[in-house]
Amino acid sequence: MLFLCRRGARLVHRNRRVGRDELDLVVRWPDRSWSVAEVKTRINAEPIEAFDDLKATRIRRAAAKLRPPV
Repeated sequence: MLFLCRRGARLVHRNRRVGRDELDLVVRWPDRSWSVAEVKTRINAEPIEAFDDLKATRIRRAAAKLRPPV
């Protein structure tokens, strides 16, 4: 989170449940755009190994539901 904040992001939600899905971090940028981030920590493997197509689909679905109306 410190990495994002130093670049101007503001934390909006942490561990936000959206239906049966969850978004680990939701941040807003100074230009009013939004980003979501998945947080993974692994001791004996690379974090990317825990991120698969199903997880990506769930994140996209949750982000689409959370998106504010235009």
